[in-house]
Amino acid sequence: MSERDGIGFRHYIVTENDELIKIPSARFNRLYSRDDAERFSGYRGSIVRFVEVTLVLDGSEYPFVERVSCFNLLIDSDGMVDKRFNGEALRTVLEGLPAPSGNDGTGVVINASSKFAAKKYNDRFKWEPSHALMRKILVAASH
Repeated sequence: MSERDGIGFRHYIVTENDELIKIPSARFNRLYSRDDAERFSGYRGSIVRFVEVTLVLDGSEYPFVERVSCFNLLIDSDGMVDKRFNGEALRTVLEGLPAPSGNDGTGVVINASSKFAAKKYNDRFKWEPSHALMRKILVAASH
């Protein structure tokens, strides 16, 4: 890897009309960490669709898109990212990890809690873009 190689991020809000609003990474980080100086005033009290694109920067003209993550954030009445909502999302991710087997040889043990947590996470905290929107995200992130 050369000194220009690395990882980069692009952050977007997705409007109801599937328009992308680019959020500079520094601003997104301040919003996500609940910096008092940063607010999403126009989205107070609503769940907002966000996109985070992870890019591999290899010195070429165009970065390589490594991953596209689509998730919901709750913006509280002060225009800040709601910590409880994020905490619940993190707990749900952790609950979705497979549990160690509790089978002690006396019978079959079925532990479906991780499957229920994964369903909850997929239903409440993430979303899937349409093909058209994914194309739009990929084009925007590559420039």
